[in-house]
Amino acid sequence: MSRIVGIDIDSRKFGIVCIDKGFYIGERFHLSLCKNVDDRIAELYDEIERLLIMWAPNKVYIEEPIYIQNFKTTKAISETVGNCKSLCRIHKILFETVPNKTWKKEVIGNGNCSKEDIKEFIIKKYPKMKYKEQDVYDSFGLALYGVKRNEKE
Repeated sequence: MSRIVGIDIDSRKFGIVCIDKGFYIGERFHLSLCKNVDDRIAELYDEIERLLIMWAPNKVYIEEPIYIQNFKTTKAISETVGNCKSLCRIHKILFETVPNKTWKKEVIGNGNCSKEDIKEFIIKKYPKMKYKEQDVYDSFGLALYGVKRNEKE
């Protein structure tokens, strides 16, 4: 497998990165301004689908939803992750959800690393990634995790 996509998504925004044969192909950050949660989730769905069709990845790595002490937010994040998984199934793309501590440990070397640690690691490895949104750095980490996993298989 060569074309890998990493997705870091929540109920309002996402970062997505595509890597092909170890080389950076593209990234996108999208923030929905819709007030209604269902409209936001639908907007994120449409944009993710557009990018998956455009990039045609072999496998997608999606950050597993985290529990937030607010039921509505946790539910919305879980719905967006579920939508990503459904899109992969619809388009016959392999996918895997990954706990954030797992990809951080594998890629950065510390499962409890900070957002700043992730940003510094990505920028050091890929200087063109400077001045991106944090969600893009996280999705880049997920894509790098995918690259490492596929090298082992």
